[in-house]
Amino acid sequence: MEQTVREFMVPKDEYITISDSASLFDAVMELNKHQKEKGDKAHSTILVKDDSGKIISHLNIFDVMRGIEPKYSQVSGLSRFGISGDLVEQIFRESAPWANPLEDLCSKSPQIIVRDIILKFSKAETIRIDDNLNSAIHKIVVNQLHSLMVFDENREFAGIIRSIDLFNLIRSQIEVCKLDKT
Repeated sequence: MEQTVREFMVPKDEYITISDSASLFDAVMELNKHQKEKGDKAHSTILVKDDSGKIISHLNIFDVMRGIEPKYSQVSGLSRFGISGDLVEQIFRESAPWANPLEDLCSKSPQIIVRDIILKFSKAETIRIDDNLNSAIHKIVVNQLHSLMVFDENREFAGIIRSIDLFNLIRSQIEVCKLDKT
């Protein structure tokens, strides 16, 4: 029988959620509280909801790092439009990102609003709950993602399937392989 995304995804209830109008400071404080409560079982991704309570995005490690340095928004996504990696690198050097963002965190983090630093779900990072695991692995590899956002048959957000969980499945299946040692 074919294994599906449903069997391996982390349900949305295991993640904390915040409003898209929350500050980065509030989001990090919620994440810290969650990690103290859950320990090793805590997730570093926060689900983001709109005013109606619908999950519209997620706040992850990359969003936070990109969000604390506003210069990234000026040049982010250039490589997706066919601009070479060398040119993107030169633009970053000339715009001097990360000049002082860590020193300014205490004053900046309460001013940074989550909706301003998150990205909306793209089709490339979503998958249907009853799709097979091969499809999930393919999307993660081709799009170089750490996870996929899972939606049910009603197009409601259901959870997240993570690359680490798929890797652990692959690893466990290889581990039990019986190889002919002749």
